Amino acid sequence: MKKIVFVSGASGVGKTTLCEILTTQIGPSYNDEIAGIDMDEVYKFVDRRFRSPHGGRLYKLARHNTGCLTNNFLENGIHTVFIFGIEIYNKLRVNDVLEYVQIDEQTLVYHFTLTPPKRKIIERLLKRQNHVPEWFHMHLLEREYYYDAKWTIPIDNSNLTPRKTMDIIMEKIQKTQGTDYFTTR
Repeated sequence: MKKIVFVSGASGVGKTTLCEILTTQIGPSYNDEIAGIDMDEVYKFVDRRFRSPHGGRLYKLARHNTGCLTNNFLENGIHTVFIFGIEIYNKLRVNDVLEYVQIDEQTLVYHFTLTPPKRKIIERLLKRQNHVPEWFHMHLLEREYYYDAKWTIPIDNSNLTPRKTMDIIMEKIQKTQGTDYFTTR
């Protein structure tokens, strides 16, 4: 069975750390049949500093390229692909990725949203980069709208270690059948 696992959330919620844990700690115990894609890294192929005036178009390209990478992994022995990104917070953007993936009845799709409270995210941003970017509040507001969507599983990771957060995600994908919100087109 193939699985595609989206992990979304605002900047500063811990997506990159989870990707690192997945690929360094969890992946090897699955015989390296699990892959993690950090979509921000895919975006950086074109706009290393996140300063392009064409950011929206470039993020759409990053979503498409992420779909191509995902498809390639699934066709070549990787059975579970995790996609971490700030740009996969709504159904349209998730479908931009899935448009490039061959999905059949044996493919399960999951979507998780990391939802720590705003104050916790601000704390993390200040610790990581000593300031909160001016765009952050609008960025968070766009994503908070989807926290209760039927197609995502929210996880408040504000009091969880990154490893515990990853363990919760792994447990949910092992015990549930994903969502059909993305696979019925």
